[in-house]
Amino acid sequence: MLLLGLPFIFAIILLIKLGSPGPAIFAQHRLGYKGQVFVCYKFRSMYWDQPGILEQYLLDNPGSTEKWDKYAKLKYDPRVTPLGRWLRRFSLDELPQLINVIKGDMSLVGPRPYLVTEKDRMGEYAETILSVLPGLSGLWQVKGRNEIDFACRLQMDAWYAKNRSQRLDLFIMLQTLPTIIYGRGAY
Repeated sequence: MLLLGLPFIFAIILLIKLGSPGPAIFAQHRLGYKGQVFVCYKFRSMYWDQPGILEQYLLDNPGSTEKWDKYAKLKYDPRVTPLGRWLRRFSLDELPQLINVIKGDMSLVGPRPYLVTEKDRMGEYAETILSVLPGLSGLWQVKGRNEIDFACRLQMDAWYAKNRSQRLDLFIMLQTLPTIIYGRGAY
Protein backbone atom coordinates (compact mmCIF):
# COMPACT_ATOMS: atom_id res chain seq x y z
CA MET A 1 0.00 0.00 0.00
CA LEU A 2 2.82 2.35 0.89
CA LEU A 3 4.61 1.84 -2.44
CA LEU A 4 1.43 2.33 -4.47
CA GLY A 5 0.68 5.53 -2.61
CA LEU A 6 4.13 7.08 -2.97
CA PRO A 7 3.25 9.51 -5.81
CA PHE A 8 0.19 10.67 -3.86
CA ILE A 9 2.25 10.96 -0.67
CA PHE A 10 4.89 13.08 -2.42
CA ALA A 11 2.14 15.35 -3.80
CA ILE A 12 0.74 15.86 -0.28
CA ILE A 13 4.23 16.62 1.06
CA LEU A 14 4.73 19.24 -1.64
CA LEU A 15 1.34 20.87 -0.93
CA ILE A 16 2.05 21.00 2.81
CA LYS A 17 5.46 22.60 2.20
CA LEU A 18 3.94 25.17 -0.18
CA GLY A 19 1.02 25.92 2.17
CA SER A 20 2.84 26.87 5.36
CA PRO A 21 6.33 26.80 6.83
CA GLY A 22 7.48 23.76 8.77
CA PRO A 23 8.09 20.06 8.20
CA ALA A 24 5.58 18.03 6.17
CA ILE A 25 5.70 15.05 8.54
CA PHE A 26 4.71 15.53 12.15
CA ALA A 27 6.09 13.08 14.69
CA GLN A 28 4.46 12.85 18.11
CA HIS A 29 4.83 10.54 21.08
CA ARG A 30 1.78 8.33 21.56
CA LEU A 31 0.76 5.49 23.85
CA GLY A 32 1.15 2.07 22.31
CA TYR A 33 0.82 -1.55 23.33
CA LYS A 34 1.09 -2.02 27.12
CA GLY A 35 1.52 1.75 27.50
CA GLN A 36 4.86 1.87 25.73
CA VAL A 37 5.50 5.24 24.13
CA PHE A 38 6.25 5.28 20.40
CA VAL A 39 6.72 7.94 17.75
CA CYS A 40 3.55 8.24 15.66
CA TYR A 41 3.82 9.84 12.21
CA LYS A 42 1.25 12.07 10.53
CA PHE A 43 1.18 14.64 7.81
CA ARG A 44 1.32 18.05 9.46
CA SER A 45 -2.15 19.57 9.36
CA MET A 46 -1.55 22.47 11.76
CA TYR A 47 0.46 25.65 11.62
CA TRP A 48 3.93 24.89 12.88
CA ASP A 49 5.27 28.25 13.95
CA GLN A 50 2.43 29.81 15.95
CA PRO A 51 2.49 28.67 19.58
CA GLY A 52 -0.38 29.70 21.79
CA ILE A 53 -3.05 29.75 19.07
CA LEU A 54 -5.30 27.29 20.92
CA GLU A 55 -4.89 28.95 24.30
CA GLN A 56 -5.73 32.37 22.86
CA TYR A 57 -8.70 30.97 20.95
CA LEU A 58 -10.10 29.36 24.11
CA LEU A 59 -9.64 32.63 26.01
CA ASP A 60 -11.40 34.59 23.26
CA ASN A 61 -14.17 31.96 22.87
CA PRO A 62 -15.12 30.71 26.35
CA GLY A 63 -17.90 28.49 24.97
CA SER A 64 -15.31 26.47 23.09
CA THR A 65 -13.57 25.42 26.31
CA GLU A 66 -16.46 23.10 27.17
CA LYS A 67 -16.28 21.46 23.71
CA TRP A 68 -12.50 21.11 24.04
CA ASP A 69 -12.86 19.48 27.46
CA LYS A 70 -15.60 17.11 26.24
CA TYR A 71 -14.24 16.08 22.85
CA ALA A 72 -10.50 16.92 23.11
CA LYS A 73 -11.07 18.45 19.67
CA LEU A 74 -12.65 21.57 18.17
CA LYS A 75 -14.77 21.68 15.03
CA TYR A 76 -13.06 24.88 13.89
CA ASP A 77 -9.62 24.51 15.41
CA PRO A 78 -7.68 27.71 14.59
CA ARG A 79 -4.40 25.77 14.53
CA VAL A 80 -5.43 23.73 11.48
CA THR A 81 -4.31 24.95 8.06
CA PRO A 82 -6.76 25.07 5.11
CA LEU A 83 -5.00 22.06 3.53
CA GLY A 84 -4.95 20.40 6.95
CA ARG A 85 -8.78 20.59 7.15
CA TRP A 86 -9.00 18.76 3.84
CA LEU A 87 -6.40 16.17 4.85
CA ARG A 88 -8.22 15.54 8.13
CA ARG A 89 -11.66 15.35 6.51
CA PHE A 90 -10.51 12.41 4.40
CA SER A 91 -8.04 11.04 7.01
CA LEU A 92 -5.15 11.55 4.62
CA ASP A 93 -3.09 13.04 7.44
CA GLU A 94 -2.89 9.50 8.82
CA LEU A 95 -1.16 7.96 5.76
CA PRO A 96 2.37 8.16 7.27
CA GLN A 97 1.14 5.82 10.00
CA LEU A 98 1.59 3.02 7.50
CA ILE A 99 5.24 3.34 8.55
CA ASN A 100 4.12 2.69 12.14
CA VAL A 101 2.23 -0.40 10.95
CA ILE A 102 5.30 -1.69 9.11
CA LYS A 103 7.48 -1.04 12.20
CA GLY A 104 5.02 -2.96 14.39
CA ASP A 105 4.02 0.01 16.56
CA MET A 106 0.48 -0.08 15.19
CA SER A 107 -1.88 -2.42 13.37
CA LEU A 108 -4.40 -1.63 10.65
CA VAL A 109 -7.29 -1.89 13.13
CA GLY A 110 -7.35 -1.05 16.83
CA PRO A 111 -7.98 1.85 19.16
CA ARG A 112 -6.47 5.05 17.78
CA PRO A 113 -3.23 5.84 19.63
CA TYR A 114 -3.80 8.18 22.55
CA LEU A 115 -1.58 11.11 23.42
CA VAL A 116 0.82 10.50 26.28
CA THR A 117 -0.83 13.43 28.10
CA GLU A 118 -4.21 11.65 27.89
CA LYS A 119 -3.16 8.61 29.95
CA ASP A 120 -4.51 9.98 33.25
CA ARG A 121 -7.72 11.02 31.53
CA MET A 122 -8.17 7.44 30.25
CA GLY A 123 -8.67 6.37 33.87
CA GLU A 124 -10.01 2.86 34.40
CA TYR A 125 -10.04 2.19 30.63
CA ALA A 126 -6.29 2.68 30.11
CA GLU A 127 -5.18 -0.86 30.95
CA THR A 128 -7.82 -2.48 28.73
CA ILE A 129 -7.29 -0.14 25.76
CA LEU A 130 -3.52 -0.42 25.96
CA SER A 131 -3.72 -4.23 25.99
CA VAL A 132 -3.93 -4.19 22.18
CA LEU A 133 -1.90 -2.48 19.46
CA PRO A 134 -3.29 0.90 18.45
CA GLY A 135 -4.72 0.97 14.95
CA LEU A 136 -4.80 3.05 11.82
CA SER A 137 -8.58 2.75 11.95
CA GLY A 138 -10.83 1.84 14.81
CA LEU A 139 -14.38 1.39 15.99
CA TRP A 140 -15.02 4.98 17.03
CA GLN A 141 -13.80 6.30 13.66
CA VAL A 142 -16.36 4.29 11.74
CA LYS A 143 -19.11 4.98 14.28
CA GLY A 144 -18.88 8.77 14.34
CA ARG A 145 -15.27 9.99 14.49
CA ASN A 146 -15.17 13.51 15.90
CA GLU A 147 -18.86 13.50 16.77
CA ILE A 148 -18.11 11.06 19.60
CA ASP A 149 -16.99 12.58 22.86
CA PHE A 150 -13.88 11.45 24.71
CA ALA A 151 -15.77 9.40 27.32
CA CYS A 152 -17.67 7.46 24.65
CA ARG A 153 -14.45 6.97 22.69
CA LEU A 154 -12.89 5.35 25.76
CA GLN A 155 -15.88 3.02 26.18
CA MET A 156 -15.82 2.01 22.50
CA ASP A 157 -12.06 1.41 22.50
CA ALA A 158 -12.30 -0.70 25.67
CA TRP A 159 -15.19 -2.68 24.17
CA TYR A 160 -13.11 -3.29 21.03
CA ALA A 161 -10.11 -4.46 23.09
CA LYS A 162 -12.29 -6.95 24.97
CA ASN A 163 -14.16 -8.21 21.90
CA ARG A 164 -11.66 -7.97 19.08
CA SER A 165 -11.80 -10.63 16.43
CA GLN A 166 -10.97 -11.03 12.76
CA ARG A 167 -14.63 -10.58 11.96
CA LEU A 168 -14.81 -7.29 13.90
CA ASP A 169 -11.58 -6.10 12.26
CA LEU A 170 -12.99 -6.93 8.83
CA PHE A 171 -16.20 -5.03 9.66
CA ILE A 172 -14.16 -1.97 10.72
CA MET A 173 -11.96 -2.15 7.61
CA LEU A 174 -15.02 -2.37 5.35
CA GLN A 175 -16.59 0.62 7.12
CA THR A 176 -13.39 2.68 7.04
CA LEU A 177 -13.33 3.39 3.31
CA PRO A 178 -16.88 4.83 3.04
CA THR A 179 -16.31 6.81 6.24
CA ILE A 180 -13.20 8.38 4.73
CA ILE A 181 -14.63 8.90 1.24
CA TYR A 182 -17.74 10.68 2.53
CA GLY A 183 -15.89 12.44 5.35
CA ARG A 184 -18.43 11.25 7.92
CA GLY A 185 -17.95 12.73 11.36
CA ALA A 186 -14.86 14.67 10.28
CA TYR A 187 -13.94 18.17 11.36
